[in-house]
Amino acid sequence: MQPASPAFILNRQLDIGQAARRFAQQRIVQIPDVFDAGTAQRLHACLETEVPWGLAYELDGSPQYLDSAHLARIQPGAMADIERQIRSEAGQGFQYRYLNYPILDAYLQQWPNEVPLLHAFLEYINGPQWLSLIRAVSGMPELVKCDAQASLYAPDCFLHRHSDAKSSEGWRIAYVLGMTRDWRPDFGGALQFLDDAGNTTLGLMPQFNTLNLFAVPRWHMVTHVPPYAPVGRYAITGWLRDR
Repeated sequence: MQPASPAFILNRQLDIGQAARRFAQQRIVQIPDVFDAGTAQRLHACLETEVPWGLAYELDGSPQYLDSAHLARIQPGAMADIERQIRSEAGQGFQYRYLNYPILDAYLQQWPNEVPLLHAFLEYINGPQWLSLIRAVSGMPELVKCDAQASLYAPDCFLHRHSDAKSSEGWRIAYVLGMTRDWRPDFGGALQFLDDAGNTTLGLMPQFNTLNLFAVPRWHMVTHVPPYAPVGRYAITGWLRDR
């Protein structure tokens, strides 16, 4: 990848030592105001106005993705059939439904409708400043790269309980960079952590310019966003890997 873009500036007041202590104790940490105000505003504006959102979901155990062009031309009847199958499978086992822009795939495959700021952000999070921050907080010097996707949990979006147990692919830490303004607990979309019995052990409401880091595997989910919620639960998410 190319050198990190100078457009992304970390908050100079970050208390990395405190974040590292919390992560060491709980294997999870929330870091508010991770970027400076200008960087955070540019990322939020990009997610709000520039991203060609597609729909991510699962059918018969296989990940599916309808890109923005497909969503624009799909017949209503065909879309209704997909939605019915999503709901049916959601009642029986693992399922998810959310709007998505796969930054890494778009970058590597040179999608024609690329989002330059997000592609520059992917380069940044694979550069020395970001990786040094995450290594320092996590105590994992072996982390070598970071992938990314943009997500929008609009009404009727959700992500069922799962653990991100993919050590064979080098997954060590999951991250959620929240870019959500003016959210309320009533709007759902919370990042919830659970024990083996399914009890909620921690819930994190969507926030703006806030970085959540947690070691994987770990049970977690994103709660359902109800019909009355606004469109605005934006985030950039992915995994930090050791290979």
